[in-house]
Amino acid sequence: MRPSSMAKRLLIDVSHPAHVLVFRALAQEAAARGDVVLVAGRTKDVACELLKTAGIPFVVVSDPAPHRSRLTDAAELIQRVIRLRRLIHDMKPDVLITRNPAGVIAGMWTRTWTIFDTDDGRAVGLHYWLAAPLADVVTSSIHDPESHGARHLRYRALKAHAFLHPERRHTTVTDSPSLDLGTTPLTVIRWSRHDASHDGRVRGVRRPDRERVRAMLQEHGHVLLSSEGEPLLLLRQDGSDAQVPPSRFHELLSRASLCVTDGQAVSAEAALLGVPTLRLSSFSGRVWYLDYLEALGLVRNFRPGEEAALLAAIHTSLRDVGLQVQARATASQLNGQADDLTAWWVRLIGGLPPQRRYRRLRATPPD
Repeated sequence: MRPSSMAKRLLIDVSHPAHVLVFRALAQEAAARGDVVLVAGRTKDVACELLKTAGIPFVVVSDPAPHRSRLTDAAELIQRVIRLRRLIHDMKPDVLITRNPAGVIAGMWTRTWTIFDTDDGRAVGLHYWLAAPLADVVTSSIHDPESHGARHLRYRALKAHAFLHPERRHTTVTDSPSLDLGTTPLTVIRWSRHDASHDGRVRGVRRPDRERVRAMLQEHGHVLLSSEGEPLLLLRQDGSDAQVPPSRFHELLSRASLCVTDGQAVSAEAALLGVPTLRLSSFSGRVWYLDYLEALGLVRNFRPGEEAALLAAIHTSLRDVGLQVQARATASQLNGQADDLTAWWVRLIGGLPPQRRYRRLRATPPD
């Protein structure tokens, strides 16, 4: 533990379960080093449950509306900014790190450093433009083809390396008691609800095709079904099912032979775990990291209208015994070359002056 005089106050702004995964190890490591850490949470799906499981102190600063619209999203953004601003006033954090515009806006005209991390970049539109130009530091991958200005720092990793890097996987993929899978193959389905503020007009796999995918995979073996906003279910080949704690998702994903999805984040997570991934989304071609993973042979991207090609690819992939072997070898090489992103952020935060005095004072990349 560092001396108390050197301790920093760190506020982490999260609004989605994926953000909890990204910043969980950072919160735990900073607290272990003697920093004061608080997470500003949101009642989005299992975000609060994941924070509780991780033992991370948090306060809820906003709740998504039952029926989302641009008006309700704007109202929640304003509410979140106001409450975050109050937290900043009370806590006086040295650093606020986020993937949200609310945290960046709340930190303006204060002495708190704001760090905005992005991997979607300009593809998410207003979400990006309300955050990146206003943040003190913007962080993204060295593989990101976009430049985010003079305050842009790059790490040699992908976002999911924050919790799936070999140095972090022991806290993400655990040796929990077996779920009794036996020798039966396991595949994973992840369906997105596409109701995030940046998901306007994004289309994924339609319900009839979702049922066809589920039937194909259940015929092959056990299926882990993850539908955003619904309980995580293990569908056994014999027709029985069991509810699974969300904290065990990546443990089971790492054991799968195939992942089928219409979302972004889980596609990358499965790829880094060496699980061949098939994804259909109208967002295909707009997210650089999935194009990058496709070039490595870890993800195959399809667009609406290519459902028949997706089903054919599932049929072929389930019978390709060498596909998973190659995917695991490729992922192992990729992970071995990547930065431990959590450690990179710890060094970045540790190198910032205790309180920001001038808005355009530049941060330097960590060693």
